[in-house]
Amino acid sequence: MERTLRVSRMVDITMVRESDYYIWLRDLVCCIPPYNQLLKTLDSIEYRWVFTLDANRASGGINLRTRYADEHSVNEDDVRTGPCTVLEMLIGVAEAMDDQLCCGLAHCFWDLIGNLGLSVCTDQDFDEAYVIGIIENLLDHNYASDGEGSLFPLHEYHGDCRNLDIWSQMNAWINENYPENDDWLN
Repeated sequence: MERTLRVSRMVDITMVRESDYYIWLRDLVCCIPPYNQLLKTLDSIEYRWVFTLDANRASGGINLRTRYADEHSVNEDDVRTGPCTVLEMLIGVAEAMDDQLCCGLAHCFWDLIGNLGLSVCTDQDFDEAYVIGIIENLLDHNYASDGEGSLFPLHEYHGDCRNLDIWSQMNAWINENYPENDDWLN
């Protein structure tokens, strides 16, 4: 199967880059200052999907806007319009993980960042081209068949992770990394 490189459309959020909504997103994941550039870059890339089911991940990200509007008593259209960003999608996925694991949204979010190999992208060592390349590979499912380089590397799955939607990858990863007993909570 031939893969072609598609460059994501950068979302024009110059008006909202430092908005209260962005700050709220950043605070949801307890961003410590060394990762501001990473989060801003993730918030500037439009999320796109290969599998129809992954459109639900965009919906989950956009639902954050509704939540923000409700919490801050503002009109939803005044929060942000346009497509879901990668940051919004990642936070939505982290919330879904936390619903199952109850270990905290921030913990789940930073697991995703670590799984992508982006935890090295501090403000001090930030390389925007590197980050965009990682995200392009994620969005195009251009990563190893075991999921290495994706949100959810799976070492016990015997199929090709590139053929799974994000929700299926997430559930397989949770089953693989968090045993059914609660010993891991201690």
